[in-house]
Amino acid sequence: MKKALPLIFAFSLTAGTVCLGYLKAKDYKIKKLIALWTEQSKKNNKTLDTALLTTELEKLNLYDIHLLMVHTKKALAPVSTEELKASLEKLNKRKIPQRANLRSLEGSVLSA
Repeated sequence: MKKALPLIFAFSLTAGTVCLGYLKAKDYKIKKLIALWTEQSKKNNKTLDTALLTTELEKLNLYDIHLLMVHTKKALAPVSTEELKASLEKLNKRKIPQRANLRSLEGSVLSA
């Protein structure tokens, strides 16, 4: 029993550190994504509800947020329409638009 306690403590410490790192990475990517979207909306003279978008992005996992980040960067950069459609297809395959209400982005970022 005495040998098991340090092992259990080490596992719980490691799991807590991994969980904290995951949450910090997710928060960082959400902030970056919101910043990109607000910058784009200012160029288009539109307003975004950043609080609503933040709560909707919290529903997604880190990989989905990463896919949104990649798609946003492709949508803002001059890339081919095939590449943009393939990126949008990945988002639809993971059902990201259905799980998070991102309708305010449909005219600018979430279109091919």
